[in-house]
Amino acid sequence: MVNRHQASRQTWLAVIGGALAAFMAILDIQITNASLQNIQGALSASPEEITWISTAYLVAEVVIIPMTGWLCRVFSIRKYMLTSVALFIVFSVLCGFSWNLPSMILFRGLQGLFGGALIPLAYTLVMSLLPEQERPKGLALFSLSAVCSPAFGPTLGGWLTDTWSWHMIFFINLIPGILMLILLNKGLPKEKTNFSELKRGDWLGIATMAVGLACLQIVLEEGNLNDWFGSSYIVSLSVISVLALMIFVARELTTINPLVNLRLLARPRFSFGVLANMGVGFCLYSAVYLLPLYLGSIHDYTPTDIGLVIMWMGVPQLFIVPLVPKLIDKFGCISLTMMGIVLFAAGFYLSTNLNPNFAGPQFHFVQILRAIGLPLIMTPLMLITMKGLSQSDMADASSLFNAFRNLGGAIGMAVMATVLTNRTSFHDQRLREALPQTMDSIYRAYSQVPHINHQEVVALFSMEIHKQAAIMAYADDFLLMTWVMLICSLFIWLADRSKTDSTTVF
Repeated sequence: MVNRHQASRQTWLAVIGGALAAFMAILDIQITNASLQNIQGALSASPEEITWISTAYLVAEVVIIPMTGWLCRVFSIRKYMLTSVALFIVFSVLCGFSWNLPSMILFRGLQGLFGGALIPLAYTLVMSLLPEQERPKGLALFSLSAVCSPAFGPTLGGWLTDTWSWHMIFFINLIPGILMLILLNKGLPKEKTNFSELKRGDWLGIATMAVGLACLQIVLEEGNLNDWFGSSYIVSLSVISVLALMIFVARELTTINPLVNLRLLARPRFSFGVLANMGVGFCLYSAVYLLPLYLGSIHDYTPTDIGLVIMWMGVPQLFIVPLVPKLIDKFGCISLTMMGIVLFAAGFYLSTNLNPNFAGPQFHFVQILRAIGLPLIMTPLMLITMKGLSQSDMADASSLFNAFRNLGGAIGMAVMATVLTNRTSFHDQRLREALPQTMDSIYRAYSQVPHINHQEVVALFSMEIHKQAAIMAYADDFLLMTWVMLICSLFIWLADRSKTDSTTVF
């Protein structure tokens, strides 16, 4: 029974352990990005094959998150979470010992399967164990996992790889993993298992959801590399995904014991909050994807240099997040969330001023704006979205809330990659059409320089045009993210105006 006035020390041990578990699970989404070239060389993989290291983790994660609520009912939160943490550690270590690409993909997928469960489980602990007045503190702690992990992932991965080797990005999970087990073992209350739920399990829902979401994730990850619907591979996966998800939705809305309570999305407050969270995930993961790509391809930054730039978003949040509960008391959830969106969107808008001299130092102020804005969004948004839900709905609501944020991130990275490719081609063509006279004069000028022939001049100038076009395309991506954040503000306003149910946990 939860003390409605003040949470016990034991409860806070469980909440802290859960937040650390979610932090590590989200951290591992991004931690390999800065080390892919090193892993590629060690495992003798092609550039196309090595992307499956990230894809395998994301596919497993997006499949397991919606199943978390049901698995908690079967095994209990305590047993399921302790088992997930233990196996997350085991498969993290096995990733570091991978001897070829297939073994790495297998272990990485299993790591994501058990790591992905830790994200909604940590959120469920906050909402189910803490009394109402202490939930803002718990959610602020949980939000560290969502807002800081994407920023620290590439930084930590690059530093570990440059300092030791890529194996360390997996072995590093061992020490915090043991700490998680200790905290959760001491803090989580003992509960009975309910294996009868397995007999009544929605196995058709599990199968169609797993197939549908897995295919969708692969489409989003691989689509841009395979020319989207110009590829029969992508078309086939898309058709399978749509059909499987249609069956899944129909099944969940008609069965007595659904895998996920999709009826929660019929509640306007919850559905608008989920859409806003999806938009935040779209922009958060897109920014973490774009910034290293821009600094590496345009300015030749090393993984460590890129990590130092990204740190300007990660470190300030460590000081801002603890202040959020008091700011909520003073300004309220809606005002604080809107303030955060303005700052977060401003960071994207200022990034549209890209030019050949706009590099790491110029991103410092932009990163600080985002660092201030994001924590002001996440914790109040969770409180707004979950208002009016009963305790029995918390596990399913947490699964949906976190699944849609991750899905928004996957969609965001796919959209950013596609827009970047298409807009680079567009700007490249427009620049070449607009500069025929300039190109001729530069050709003639360079032709007078000794040891440079006409072909070299053409190649050098063509590369410069393409670089300028790419910079303009990156600016277009940041502008798109600005608009997405402004749309999120509309969803939050609509969520606030929506009625809540009479049965509430607030």
